[in-house]
Amino acid sequence: MFLRLLRKNALIGLICGLAIEAWIALPGEVLIATAAAQWLSRGASQLWSWLEVGAAAVAGMLINDLALYSLSRVARGVALQFIHLPHPHFHLSGLDLMVAKFIPPLRSAAFVLYGFQGGRLEHLLYVSLTSSVFWVGGYALLGKKFRGRILRLLARLESRSRWTTAAEIALTLASLALIAYPL
Repeated sequence: MFLRLLRKNALIGLICGLAIEAWIALPGEVLIATAAAQWLSRGASQLWSWLEVGAAAVAGMLINDLALYSLSRVARGVALQFIHLPHPHFHLSGLDLMVAKFIPPLRSAAFVLYGFQGGRLEHLLYVSLTSSVFWVGGYALLGKKFRGRILRLLARLESRSRWTTAAEIALTLASLALIAYPL
């Protein structure tokens, strides 16, 4: 599904995929490297192509981070007001959030915990934008470096489009089930 969208329109696929990256089986690193390989292979102006991929990826990650933060702020309000849970006794700093951006299992959880602890929105935006720029840049460089291999793999997956989409959906449902019901 997302791989096919990345193949047809890399920037739209990248924004859509990263916006819901916390809920799908494909890691953001794969989405960024694939979109960069696909978009940079067009032969357009290199600087402009890099800026387009970077802007799309940062926008997608910002949407994802804000969604996770917003959901956790709502959960915090419910927990404190209706359930009367005590205030959380943990504290994530901006550096913790930046480091978590580079560790896939912690990436989404860190932004949820930051919102639940009552972190400021301005601070979240600064940290999210800063860390996303470095994160996106690194994986876009990898996408450019391995462009040939990535494009061949995409072409092979495209030839088996029904199976690829089915596998992607199955992996996403399995990862959601593992989140909801850990082993």
